[in-house]
Amino acid sequence: MPHFDVEAMYDEDRMNISKPDVPFRYGKVFEVNFDLNNSGTWTSLQDGSRVWRLEITSQNAYSLNLFYDEFYMPEGGLLYLYNSDKSEVIGAFSKLNNTSDRYFSTAPTRGDATVIEYYEPVH
Repeated sequence: MPHFDVEAMYDEDRMNISKPDVPFRYGKVFEVNFDLNNSGTWTSLQDGSRVWRLEITSQNAYSLNLFYDEFYMPEGGLLYLYNSDKSEVIGAFSKLNNTSDRYFSTAPTRGDATVIEYYEPVH
């Protein structure tokens, strides 16, 4: 993710704390367009299945929280997220997590990097 000035955000928050119409900020939002075709790496497994991984890093972040606007898990597909040292693993998410609007979000992982890992079964 691009670098941003955390201290400037703290200053903004201190100025806005007394304004009732300004919600509490919990983080910095970045719009991205990562998907299975334009980002990450694929690894083929011996049985013909594949694993896709993408590491997202935001320098000095306390945690990373992801939102998806085209979330769809096919039959047998599994999605996991974990931080750099794998002390936190979230998932597996599966077709049971699909929604009609295709919006989805995952809980934050601690640290300034998170890995998205998608398991694609043999077709």
